Amino acid sequence: MPGLLPGFSTYMKTLLLLLLVISLIALSTPAFAYKVGNLDFNVRASASERYDSNINYANGGKSDYITTLAGGLDASYEGHTSSMALTGNIDQDIFALNPKFDNLSEDISFKYMQDLSKIDGIVIKDVLEHTYEPRSFEDALGRTTGRYSYFRNRLNVDYNRELSKQFSMALRYFGQIDIFSLSTLSDSYLNQGGGELSYYLNSQSIIFASYDFIVRKFSPGSDATTNRVGGGARQYFTDQLYFDVSGGADFIDDYDNSRSTNPYVIATITDDITEKTTVNASFRKEVYTVPYSQDMYNYWEISGVATSRILKRLDGSCRVFYGRGEYVNSGTTDDLFGLNAGATYEMTKYFNFNASYSYYSDISDVDARSYNKNVVKFSLAGKF
Repeated sequence: MPGLLPGFSTYMKTLLLLLLVISLIALSTPAFAYKVGNLDFNVRASASERYDSNINYANGGKSDYITTLAGGLDASYEGHTSSMALTGNIDQDIFALNPKFDNLSEDISFKYMQDLSKIDGIVIKDVLEHTYEPRSFEDALGRTTGRYSYFRNRLNVDYNRELSKQFSMALRYFGQIDIFSLSTLSDSYLNQGGGELSYYLNSQSIIFASYDFIVRKFSPGSDATTNRVGGGARQYFTDQLYFDVSGGADFIDDYDNSRSTNPYVIATITDDITEKTTVNASFRKEVYTVPYSQDMYNYWEISGVATSRILKRLDGSCRVFYGRGEYVNSGTTDDLFGLNAGATYEMTKYFNFNASYSYYSDISDVDARSYNKNVVKFSLAGKF
């Protein structure tokens, strides 16, 4: 493509040489798992190349070819009454045409499970990430446009207890912190606490009642609170086909001290068709707070996911997403359609080749927020 993409030819030669070297290593090097006492360790490394038609998520955005060199570490522990898993990743993005966007992203996740007795236990999860792009279609819907970095930490603490053969209870806490590099965005802090009481009608049917108290605060800025009261059920139609639904009302004290009552509903149907194939579809409708603006967000979304072992060494997945959201006070509305399809081929027991395609289409009543985005990605990943 001479004249169209300056420097692209030399860049591609370097990239192809790098991928060739990694491929030779992948095909000839055995993998190793490390054990220290009761801890198991795995080291991961990958190299990927992607074409992104809109790197800054903007109307008329820039396109680029991005090389990502990544490394990671997994640590796990399995005991009689407890388990622990720790995962860390670091990614270096190298932009061919816009080197000013070169960046380093990191994330670390932790999960701990402890059986306190035969009838109760606790689960703690924490995910900390530093990145420059939304990591899901849900994150992209309603997001302030542009390319900017953010730190996000999400903490879940769940306590579960069996009260009898038919009754169980759960207490939960969720906290989220969002810190943005964009000066026009305030940092956001979310705290949510609640619980639910479940009743097993029989082996196929479960019903529950729930309550949550939610506070989101901006710094600088004000805060909004939500009292959520609801209930729901899980119904198994067969051993592999089941339906989850929950709903109720949110009593909201908005950032401007106004009050409103809004219904919410969340529904998912899942079918584990075979041991190798699973599909599910979900619908969600609610008014809630978002980390990007001191405004309530009235939105709904529908999505479907399918995963399958296509061949002995080939896995495939596909996700379709559509969502609409409106900022209640400003009136800004976004419609986001998303598609992601990918496949993973197991080259050896420890090395995989991945290919994926993603498409975003955001249509907003504010022209500057509308954009289209195509991403094609190829990667080679190994676990040592």
